[in-house]
Amino acid sequence: MSDGGESLNFARDEHSSRRRDGGWGRATCLLAIALWAFLGWYLPIAHQKFQATAKSFGLALSSLSKSFVTLPDATWPIAAVVVGLFCIGFQAMSRTQSRANAAQAFALALGALVLLIHHFSVHLPLLKLMDELARKAGGG
Repeated sequence: MSDGGESLNFARDEHSSRRRDGGWGRATCLLAIALWAFLGWYLPIAHQKFQATAKSFGLALSSLSKSFVTLPDATWPIAAVVVGLFCIGFQAMSRTQSRANAAQAFALALGALVLLIHHFSVHLPLLKLMDELARKAGGG
């Protein structure tokens, strides 16, 4: 009889420990969704402006820049929706909060990686262009 009671207590403890995360699980879920919503909104706009600037100034693009900037604009909003559903699904369906947190940490890391690639493919070429224009304007 003690085995039955212990297994029920174990199940209750596991369920209650899932609820005792202090809201961090929901917070990481919302943070990942917010990051990807921002990426879904910002990246298509930034890439269109970058392509126009590169075309106006005849900026030579690296293969990374070409491949990243020429992705269809719908890629980023679709990715944001997929990652949002992924985070919500893991939050709702995961048996333990640690699994849900790991999945959401993965979504956050992936978003950070996309921002890093965006920086190297878009911002660095623009900084080089600005440096060249400043040198030409300065006469050197």
